[in-house]
Amino acid sequence: MSTETRIFIRAELTEDGKGRLSKVIRFGNGKRVEIPINKDGSMRWFDDSKLMRK
Repeated sequence: MSTETRIFIRAELTEDGKGRLSKVIRFGNGKRVEIPINKDGSMRWFDDSKLMRK
C-alpha cells in the first residue's frame, strides 16, 4: 500500500455541451474523493436539509 496522495482538477465536457469541474483526491490505497466545483470556484455541497425529518 502506497502512502502517496494525488490531488488534481478534473474537467469533463457533458453531452449537452456544458463543462463540469471537480477536485479529485486519490489516496494510495486506491480510494478517491471527488468534489464538484461551481463556476465561481466555490465547492458544491449536498444540501443536508433535504434529509432532515420534520
